[in-house]
Amino acid sequence: MVRFPEWITRERPDDAVEFGRIRVVERNLGVPVKAFLVLLLAYFFWWSRWFDEVVLFRESFLEVVQSFFLFYVLLNVAAGVLLMFMDKLPAGLVRETVLAVCLVDALFLGALTVITGGFDSILFWLFLALLARNALSLPHPGRQLPLNLWVTGSYVGAGFGAGLKQEMELAMLDPTTP
Repeated sequence: MVRFPEWITRERPDDAVEFGRIRVVERNLGVPVKAFLVLLLAYFFWWSRWFDEVVLFRESFLEVVQSFFLFYVLLNVAAGVLLMFMDKLPAGLVRETVLAVCLVDALFLGALTVITGGFDSILFWLFLALLARNALSLPHPGRQLPLNLWVTGSYVGAGFGAGLKQEMELAMLDPTTP
């Protein structure tokens, strides 16, 4: 019979401990930080000249990311409202909401990483912050391990996606490409 290590099979913390962690990490720190970042990104996406030099394939990808950004904002507003009233809601709903937001955060950060240079992007450091945040917010290994694999996969996918995007752009510019 296969025996798993204790850290994998360990029971999740009781709801009071988990709610305390979610309250500090997600509600008290995460919501204000995300609000600031959403406003900053909205400025960069629509009102700054940051993407004026974006051409070809990048323009299409940027439009997709801008559309995803609107979904991202709506999801985070809904999650923020839910977190404000988390003490009156079932623990399972709060836990699943935090998990969903963490998954979407990694996906959105991956999309931003493709735009900002892939593996060379400064956003790499935010992936490390996401891993730490996930460890603090969702301490049970049964949730944390797949979630952090998702975050890692989002970073790797973004790095390779940025390389593929660059190759496609170069092929479009090269007149000798069949």
